[in-house]
Amino acid sequence: MYANGSEYLQARLKSPLKKDSIYCLSLYISLAEKSSHFVDQVGMYFTDKKIEKVGWQILNYKPVLNNKRGNILKNTEDWTLISGLYKAKGNEKFILIGNFSCSDSSNYHETKARILFQPFRMNAYYYIDDVSVVPYSLKNKTVCTVEDYMNSFSKSNYYKLEFNKKIILKNLFFDVDKFIIKPNGYKTLQPLLLFLKYETNTKIEIIGHTDNSGTEEHNRKLSRNRAQSVAKYLIDNGIDKKHIYYNGVGSTEPISSNSTEKGKSKNRRVEIRLFK
Repeated sequence: MYANGSEYLQARLKSPLKKDSIYCLSLYISLAEKSSHFVDQVGMYFTDKKIEKVGWQILNYKPVLNNKRGNILKNTEDWTLISGLYKAKGNEKFILIGNFSCSDSSNYHETKARILFQPFRMNAYYYIDDVSVVPYSLKNKTVCTVEDYMNSFSKSNYYKLEFNKKIILKNLFFDVDKFIIKPNGYKTLQPLLLFLKYETNTKIEIIGHTDNSGTEEHNRKLSRNRAQSVAKYLIDNGIDKKHIYYNGVGSTEPISSNSTEKGKSKNRRVEIRLFK
C-alpha cells in the first residue's frame, strides 16, 4: 500500500485480536543492499478494516510498536529484531507495517549506495521477515522479554517495574483508617504478582505510608498493616514469603504537603522496591 510517499505492508490476521489480551509483536528487518538511505522509524499498527488506497494522504496513525528513535536501522548483513507488547482494543483484523513518521521527523541518513545506484533519490528500502503476533504469557517462551513486560505497564495507568527503585503502587486504595485492600486495588497488584511468579529469585520490600492525621504511633501501625495486606495478597497467590519484606513508616516520609487534602492523599500510599 502507498501513502504520502511511503510504502506499507498490509495483511489480514489469522483471527481478530481479543479485547484486553496481551500480544507479543515482533518482526525482523534488514536494510536492502542498494538502498540510498536508512532510517530509524519502522513500526506496526492494527485496524479493524482494510485500508484502501490513500495516495498522498498522510496516515495519522500512532504505531502500537515502533523502533526506538535514534536506533538507526542500517544493517545489511544481518537481521534486527523489533519487538514489544500490545494490549488489544478488540476486533483488530489487519496489520500495517511501515514508517508512520513524516519525512521531516524521521532520521534519514545516506548510504554509499546512493552515489552508486540512486544518486537522485531519497528512499530507504528494507526486507521484512518473520512477522509475528502471538498471545503473550510469562510462562510461554517468545521473543518478547521480561523487560518488555515490565515496560508495558509504564504506558498504562499502573506503574513501571524497575529494580532498586522505589515504586508507588498507583490505584491501590484503602478506606479511611483501614488496611483492607479495596476490590479495585487487586487489579493494580496483578502485574506485580505475575512478574514475581516469573522472576522467582526477585525479592520485594513493601513500605506503607500515611498522612499526618492521628498520632504517629497509630500511623506507624496502620502503615505497617497496609504493607502487610499487600504482602499477604502476594503470599496467598504463591509468592515465597522468604522473598517478601514489609514495614510501615507512618507519616515520616511525605512526598507532598500535608496541609491540603490533595497532598495528604498523595502521602497515603504503598511503595515497593524490587531487588535481587
